[in-house]
Formats: sequence, structure tokens, C-alpha cells
Amino acid sequence: MADTAPMGEGPLRLAGVLRGAVWAVAAVGLPDGTVVAAGDSHGQLAWWDVETGELLGKLQSPDPAVVRSMTSISLPDGRVVFAAGGSRGSILAWNAVTGNAEWTIPLRSGPVWSMAAVTLPGGSTVLFSGEDDGRIHRWDVRTGEPVGAPFGDHAAAVRAMAVGPLVDGRSTLVTGADNGTVRQWDAETGHAIGSVRNHGSGAVWGLAVSTLAMTVSCGNVGTLCRWDETGALLGAPIPVGSGALTGIVTATLTGGDVALICSGVDGRLSCWDAHTGRRMGRPVLAAAGGVLSLAAAPGLGRLVFGGTDGTVTVAATPWNARPAVSVRAQIDSARVEDRLGRRVLAAHLEGLLGQLAAHSDSTSAVVHVDGPWGGGKSTLVKLLLRDEHTHGPSWTPPVVVNYEAWREGAIAPEWWSLAAAVEREVRRSRPWVTRVAMQVWSVVARTLRSPATLVALAVAAGGTLLNTLLPESWMRIAVTVLAAAGGLLGAGLVVGRTLFWHSAPFGRLHLHTEDNPLGQVADMVAWLRRWTPRAGAGRRPVLLVIDDLDRCPADRVVRILETVHTILRQPVRRGRRELARLFVLVLADGRWITKAFTSRYAEFGDPGNQTRDLGSDFAQKVFDHVVHVPDLSRAQLSTYLDDVLAARTAPTTGVKPQPRQQPAPPPAQEQEQLVHARREATAEVLQARGDHLLHTYADLVPPNPRMIKRIANALGMLLAVQIHVRHAEDDDALARAAILLVRFPLLAARLRHDPLDDKDPCWDLSGVRDVLGEHDLTSLARCLGRT
Repeated sequence: MADTAPMGEGPLRLAGVLRGAVWAVAAVGLPDGTVVAAGDSHGQLAWWDVETGELLGKLQSPDPAVVRSMTSISLPDGRVVFAAGGSRGSILAWNAVTGNAEWTIPLRSGPVWSMAAVTLPGGSTVLFSGEDDGRIHRWDVRTGEPVGAPFGDHAAAVRAMAVGPLVDGRSTLVTGADNGTVRQWDAETGHAIGSVRNHGSGAVWGLAVSTLAMTVSCGNVGTLCRWDETGALLGAPIPVGSGALTGIVTATLTGGDVALICSGVDGRLSCWDAHTGRRMGRPVLAAAGGVLSLAAAPGLGRLVFGGTDGTVTVAATPWNARPAVSVRAQIDSARVEDRLGRRVLAAHLEGLLGQLAAHSDSTSAVVHVDGPWGGGKSTLVKLLLRDEHTHGPSWTPPVVVNYEAWREGAIAPEWWSLAAAVEREVRRSRPWVTRVAMQVWSVVARTLRSPATLVALAVAAGGTLLNTLLPESWMRIAVTVLAAAGGLLGAGLVVGRTLFWHSAPFGRLHLHTEDNPLGQVADMVAWLRRWTPRAGAGRRPVLLVIDDLDRCPADRVVRILETVHTILRQPVRRGRRELARLFVLVLADGRWITKAFTSRYAEFGDPGNQTRDLGSDFAQKVFDHVVHVPDLSRAQLSTYLDDVLAARTAPTTGVKPQPRQQPAPPPAQEQEQLVHARREATAEVLQARGDHLLHTYADLVPPNPRMIKRIANALGMLLAVQIHVRHAEDDDALARAAILLVRFPLLAARLRHDPLDDKDPCWDLSGVRDVLGEHDLTSLARCLGRT
């Protein structure tokens, strides 16, 4: 007798009968109940009464190996038959009520991967089997005899099969193969209907046909594809997850929605709206070891699935119940876990900073991390700093300076708050003895470089000395007063330099008492970079992260970026101590920055060019490189919501919802992608990419070495974006998108954010059409990260 759990307490678990992994299940409705059948990896077959959990019978298939496929067949005479196909070509049919074998097809070469039965217009019922030779075989269900010759031309193993929708009143069959093709056939003649449908890379492991006459395929690359009755693809493939999908069924939920329910090797079931392609509810953990087979129990609103341990489970469809949703209190901060798949962009950024640190003639660089509000820019930086899987072998932990522009908005001048933030973090990175030495050295150095302070101190010293030499007279009194004034002024200036980093008013005083205040601030920042801790053969770099800039008014945005530009571009004096690299990451929406510059310098007017404006020109002057953070795709948003919403399915389902977990360490495929993203940002690859652009796109790239380098860097960034958003555009489209991004930034921004209109005259401007080439706007928009 099978081990069962009462239906009121949760799912029906049929265990203790099958000994191996359950790769095939089927269910059929009878007048007095529903029967489910299953086969395991040892050729054992068993079937149960769903209402009672009673084991109705067991059989050994002719093939003592894996039962690969199974289906149920209702005959015109009222009999109900199960059929099971083995991994060595055998097929066994038995009566679902009596358990008697109806007929057997002996062992042949190759597995029977898939099966389906169709009743033809003449009343005969035919069993179809998909096999290794890429052909579809037909069998008479009453006798087991072949019906005609095999048909089909998949050129690969036929892994999946389903009864298709009627076409002109004729029964059809839908099949999917290892090469990713999906075909539809006339079930009576075997003739192909329509063209070949392409599921994409990988094999098709599951097929289903909904009441909407929609065909749905799933496969080992973790995606779902939907096709209408004409064979046209409905929307983009739906990314379910990184693991293989083992089965797909359709179901009509209690609210009337038609749902697509798929199973995966990760043990989860997920539900998708057949009409919109959107996820319904949260994935549920069905079997810890993986779900290997899936079927729907007719008329019960239940699912039947088999696991790796020989257990067959019958459970109510979790998404039929309205979930009781509770939401944990959330704060406006991004987690360091890579819930949004940003790790590959962080790897590109790490490789880029490594390239700039090791191979740049400059000792500093400014990188713009461009993305919308809440798009994951802060998460990207946290992954860069804290995720060890992002780091390459040459990674050196920087001294991180966090500067929140919006919070620091009340502190002025901007150059003081920026420099003070750098000083504060560099000082914290050193032991207290070094901090004291830094303070003394800083005061002495700034005093010696200040003419006003030196004059005041000289007057005080000279007056004191002269006072000792003069006799008592009015002149001695005047000298004493002058010396005292000089001493007080000198002392005040020294105190001001001592407290320079601790109070903004002293920063403003510095602005009015120096001939070149910003030049001296640049020298101070350079001096601080000589005090960072040592790491290996050099010093730890300084990483200044400017966040929340796109919350500030335009004038403050411009002042901060101009300060960064002035400080970093100021020539650095040579010194005995080694100078650490300084990298600035500006986290902000690029549209906000360009509009801030445009409004600040509105009096200069429009340059008269629809492809760029003052704001984009200023941005290109300030930033050495840009990393785009794409908008969240539908799948990423759904995954993130899974983590935020603590939804609970009704307890009667018995299947417990589980949040998705990010594997740690990343899977081997993702690790390869991270290595690839870092390698694409190295100086050697950058040089090779620049040479390639010059030779291949000589007519499109500007004759400017700096611009060519920016395009080459942009292409490396777009390669990382391609891995991140998983688009399939070719290298030519990527190169042209990189050229467009640098040459025509306004048009690139429109491709990323605005509705696409290829009839807009801006796309026919001089030079623009040449850059687009034969690609449409949608293709280049995907390259730029549009989802």
C-alpha cells in the first residue's frame, strides 16, 4: 500500500512503490474517479486511485531501464488505456481499470521520448510516438500494429508531443525536437502544416496546447515560447529561470484565467498567464530534488508530478487559491545580493577600473553609471565592492568615499564637501599614529604654501624682535601693536588651516584668502592620495562614489561635476610619496545630467544639431566612460517582487511557496561570463577593438583618437549589457550601437527611453542613417539595453 497523506492535510504523496526517478506521469478521468500512473528509471509502472490513494496495480515494462514517456487514451468503446514508452524503444499498453496488458511492442533501437493519442474522423484512435530518428511513428491503439510509415523531418530526437488544435476541422499533432524546432502535422495524413517554428537555442522538452488554440513550448534553456494557431510567435520568449524546464501543462484557474504551469529541474513549479505572458503568483517548491515529469489531473484542478526519489505527488493547483499576501517593511536601500543579475555589469566595471589603473597615463578617471531612479545603480557598486565573485585576480580593495550629493546639499562650497569627504575616509583607513602625522604635516604644508599666513607670522616675529631693540617710545608701542596684530592674524590663519577639514566656514575663508583656492584644493586631494594604505607594490586607490546627483537641482549638479572635473584635471605636483589612483563613480540618470548642463548654460543657445546638445557635450567632457544600467526586464522585475512580497498560498494546497535563491558561488556558466566581461575591459582587448573599429567602420568613426577609444570602451560595455539582458543581436549591431552612443548621444538616449518611430526625420539626418546600416531601431535599442 502506498504511503499517502489525507487530502485535507495537503498533497497526496504516493511513495514506497517506485524505486527510481519518475520521468513519466499521466492521469485520466473515469466514471468513478481519477487514476494517475507513473513509471520510474527501472522500468516499473504503477497506478493509483486519486480519491483514496489506493495502489491499483503494478507492472514491469519490457524495458528494465528508464520509462521515458507516458500517456492516457480514451477509446470509443469506453475502454481507458495507459501507454508507456521505454528508453530502448518498447511500448506497453494496459487497461487502466483491469490492469491487464493490452499489447506490447518489443525492444527496438532508441528511446521513445514522447507520446500522444488522437482519435481520427473515422473513429479510429492512433497512438503517436516520437523517437530518436527524428520521425513520428503511428500505432493502432487496439492492436499495437503500425499504422502507415513514419513521417516527419525534425533531424533530431522528438522529445515532446501534444495533440494540436483543429485546423479546418482536422485533427493535428504538435511535436518538438532536440534541435529546438516545433512542427505541426495533420494527424491523419502526416503532412506538415505551416512553417517550422524555432523555440531558440537548446532542446524542446515539453509541449502543451491551451483552450486559446495556443501552442506552448518549454526546453532545457529555461524559456517558454507561445505560438498562435497560425504559427506566429506571441511576444518574446519568457525567461523562467536558469535551469531546464521538464514539463508544461495548461489549466483554467477558478477566476477563468488560462494559465501555463511549468516544472523545472530546480524542483519548482511556476505559473504564467497564457494571454499576457506575465507571471501569476510566486514559484512554489514542489520537490527538493527536482520535478522530472508533470501532468494535469482532469477535472480536479490538480497537478501530478514525479520526483527523483520515486515519489508521485498529486496537489491542488496552488494558484487557484487567492494568496494571502503580506509585505515585509522595506527601506529604500538595495541589497548586495544579485537579485537583478547586475553581477556581469559589475565585472565589466571592475575590469574597466583595472585597465584605467594599470594602463592610463592619467592618475584619475571619472565613470558615469547611467540608469533610472531605483534601477540598481547602488546595487551595482555594492556588487563591485563586496561580491568576491565579481573580482578578478588583480583586484585591489579601494578606499571608498561615499558622497551623497542630495544629503550634502546644505553644505557649501561643493569643493570643500567633496575634498573633506576624501580626507575623512583616507584618515579612517590609517592607524591613529599616522593620522596625527597627517594632521601635523597637513597644517605645516598648507601654512608654508600660504603667502598671507607667512607674511602675518613674519610681521609678528619681526615686530617682536624689533621690539626688544627699540627704546621706550611711541615707535616701540606701534611696533608692539603691529606685532600683536600680525601674531593674531597668523595664529588665526594657522588655526583656520588646522580646522580646514572640520568646518565649512573655514573652507569659505580659504576661498577668500588664497590666490588659487581650487588649485590648492586639488593639491590637497593629491596630497591625501599619497597617504592611502599600501597594497602590494602600490597604494590602494581612492574610489569616490557620488550618489543621488539626480535628486539635486541643476545648479548644484553642474557645480559638483565642474568641481570634480577641475580637481581631477589639475596638474599634480611631483612628490616623494607614491600617488594613489583616484576613480570617481557618478551614479545618476544621464538625462538629468544633460538637462542640468543645458539649463545652466541656456544663454549659449542650441548648437543647432538634433543629434547632440550642450548637455551631452559637457557630459562627454566630464566623463571618461559610461556604464549603462538597463531598465528591469519583466523577468527581473518579477524575480525582485518575489523577494519583496512574502506571499503565502492557502494552506489547503500543501505546496509551500519558496523565494528564489541566488546560488553561491555563481554557476560555472555565469563565472565564465564574469571572466569574459572583465577580459573585454582590458587594455589589450580595448586596443584590438579600436583597431577593428578603424578598419571595419572607418567611414563611421570620427578621426579622433579620444573618440575612438570612447567608442571601443562603449562597445565593451555593450557586450556586458548583452550578457545581462540576454539579447541575440549580432556584433555588427553592437558596434553600430556603440558608435551611435558616442557620436549621437541624444539619439541613443531616445532609443533607450522613448517610443520608437522610424519615420521620425531625425533618423535620416546626415551620418545617422549610415550608422544604422541595415539594422532597424528595435535592434539597436536592444543593444543599448532596452528590454
